[in-house]
Amino acid sequence: MRSVRIQAAHAAIRPVVVASLLSAVVSSAQAQWTVTVLHPAGATSSQALGVSGGQQVGNAGVAFLAHASLWNGTSGSWIDLHNPS
Repeated sequence: MRSVRIQAAHAAIRPVVVASLLSAVVSSAQAQWTVTVLHPAGATSSQALGVSGGQQVGNAGVAFLAHASLWNGTSGSWIDLHNPS
C-alpha cells in the first residue's frame, strides 16, 4: 500500500517537473535580435551577404548595376567597392 502512494505522488510530480523544464528551455531559447537598416541612400536595392567583426559585406543596386559594398554597422557608413572603370 505504501509503495502505491509513493508511486502516485511521483506520478503527480512528473508533469510539473517536465513543464518547468520545458518552460526554462523555451524562455532561454528566445532570440535577441537587433535590426539595422543598411540600405544606402540612392540605391534601388541592397543586401548584406556576410558579417564579421562589426563589418557587413554585400551589394547595392546603383544605376542598374550591383555594386560590391561594405558597411560598418550603419547605412551612412556604406562604402561602394565598385571599380568605376
